Amino acid sequence: MDGIVSDIAFIGYGRAGTRTGKNGIVPRFSNTLMIGATGMLHDAAAWVAERSERLVLVSRGAGQSSLAELPNVVTVSADWRRPDAFIDSIARADGFVGVQLAVLWIHGNGTEAKRRVLQHLSRLDCLVVNVQGSTALADLKAAAQRRRTPGAGARPITVTLGAVRTGSGQRWLTWDEISAGVIDAIEAEEDRIIGWLP
Repeated sequence: MDGIVSDIAFIGYGRAGTRTGKNGIVPRFSNTLMIGATGMLHDAAAWVAERSERLVLVSRGAGQSSLAELPNVVTVSADWRRPDAFIDSIARADGFVGVQLAVLWIHGNGTEAKRRVLQHLSRLDCLVVNVQGSTALADLKAAAQRRRTPGAGARPITVTLGAVRTGSGQRWLTWDEISAGVIDAIEAEEDRIIGWLP
């Protein structure tokens, strides 16, 4: 994809449209599942936690995340390189029950685990946000061809990570930029490209 540019959205927490409740925000989601969100997606996970009655946070070191201290966060420490144990761990934590939002950052050797997670989520009426690197550009064409029908199962959207052009070339996105783009995609319920794709 040649020269695709997307503005990097810097979203503030407590954005317009939210209602007053705990911490000034009323939960929008009853149950949320986030996989691989303890590193670069930490701020997006914190934003989602504020808007979820229950968040199941899955990663190899989920229990070490500062989000583990929140009363509505259930942590599942699991490694997607072992798909059977990975899926079983999520299921034991009721991670697939009543999910309204799922954010997935499963990359590299997590193909089989991702396939199985998506299989579980496809039966639910939920928004599924798939975060992917720019090397997964083939998925953009498939994302553009999907049809979304409310109430007919999962509503998949894709967030593709690009780069930021600088005076001397380009740089990787910061974690803040990545989280802001994911938050924007969740709020808009639309595919997003964060930054620039060569």
